[in-house]
Amino acid sequence: MPPKRITPSLTIDHDLFVQAPPNFGGASFFRLLLQSIPRSSQSEGGCYTVFIYMPRIIADLQIHSKYARAVSPKMVLEELDRWASDKGITVMGTGDFTHPAWFAEIKEKLEPAEQGLYKLRAQYKLPTIKGALADTRFMLTSEISNVYTRHGRGRRVHNLIWAPSIAAVEKLNTALSWVGNLKSDGKPIIEL
Repeated sequence: MPPKRITPSLTIDHDLFVQAPPNFGGASFFRLLLQSIPRSSQSEGGCYTVFIYMPRIIADLQIHSKYARAVSPKMVLEELDRWASDKGITVMGTGDFTHPAWFAEIKEKLEPAEQGLYKLRAQYKLPTIKGALADTRFMLTSEISNVYTRHGRGRRVHNLIWAPSIAAVEKLNTALSWVGNLKSDGKPIIEL
């Protein structure tokens, strides 16, 4: 049986070996995969035997921008893109999307890539150590410090936030601006 092409970039052969291209969205990949497997491939228990080959992803999702305390002023998207590639990191967090100035840079310098991921616009790319241009993906991330009192003692909890889109970040930042000063630091302190 010849391989079955189900999209321009996804092929399933008769043994149900699947080759996913680099940067192929995870959740949409699995939905597409399960919808495309022929019923005759089911085992007696109604389960599928599927071998999936996906590219290895190395991610650093907990970082801070130049707007956070004690962080280098060189912590900008251009440098994150370049150094991520040099270190073998595939996906970087943007960090600090709650800070208005940093969020403005994110909107200016990043463009959509795959679902929930962004890439640096071509005009902002810097060459890596190898002289090539990086293909790093960015996920919209931030951290907030929640401060509260319990049993007469001050408590602090740090929450990491991953957002699916620029629109979602705009809504979240609007809501958070009512309960804290987002301009004060890359990692704002909020009393929730």
